[in-house]
Amino acid sequence: MSTPKDRGNLIVIFVAIALAALIYVFLSGPGAFHFGKLQSNGTSTAGTIFSQVATSSAGDIGVVSAQTQELDSADHLNISVSKPVVSIAGQDQVSQKINQDISQTIDAAVSDFKTSASDVTNEPSTSSVTIDFEVVYKNANQNILSIQLDQSFYSAGAAHPSHEVVSLNYNTKTGEKITLQSLFVPDVSYLSRLSEFSIQALQNKLGQDANMDTIQQGASPDADNFDVFFITSAGLRIVFNEYQVAPYSLGVQEITISYDDLKYLYDINGPLAPFYK
Repeated sequence: MSTPKDRGNLIVIFVAIALAALIYVFLSGPGAFHFGKLQSNGTSTAGTIFSQVATSSAGDIGVVSAQTQELDSADHLNISVSKPVVSIAGQDQVSQKINQDISQTIDAAVSDFKTSASDVTNEPSTSSVTIDFEVVYKNANQNILSIQLDQSFYSAGAAHPSHEVVSLNYNTKTGEKITLQSLFVPDVSYLSRLSEFSIQALQNKLGQDANMDTIQQGASPDADNFDVFFITSAGLRIVFNEYQVAPYSLGVQEITISYDDLKYLYDINGPLAPFYK
């Protein structure tokens, strides 16, 4: 007949066996724990991870943020930048080409801001620039990457900051920028059509706040009026920066023109070919 001591020993042994089995499952299963230093393949950390590292297929598009902060108390400058860094699986040279263009675009904006801020004297407040980004659309199968840069500038002593949207559209197979002109059939009057759609859409959107003289000028069939555009799954998004079609108080304006409305204009062999129906 077993004693209470014997039964206690059996319980301890049973618990030890169960724990050993549980640890074995965790160490050998597909979602295994890994302990120790970070390895070169990135699958182990100083703590614990719960899933295996995902693999990338050729052409997959990754975008991460590189944060930089610059505070110059002597010149009263505060610069904060979140820069997109693109990585296309199996396309190192293309990724480098795109990242170089992104860096040049952002560096030019910061340089211009520093120059203008240096002209401000006898102001105790700080001039600042903030640049952030959003991935509007990316599709590896379509070789399209569309990124929006949101830039905010404030010059010391000004009544309010200014804001500017910049579009960056890339062919992820070549690394070349996708231009507005490349979307459409050669020699077609696409600017006139974009202007017509935009004026009508802005009038409908702004309603009683619409100033038709401002809208007709800012959305006239001039290529400079449509240099901020994004390729999206819903259509071609056009952005009009501050003061272009509306007063500062109404901010940046944007509209989206469906691909159906452009189907007889855009090149079916161009970047918008995947959206052709």
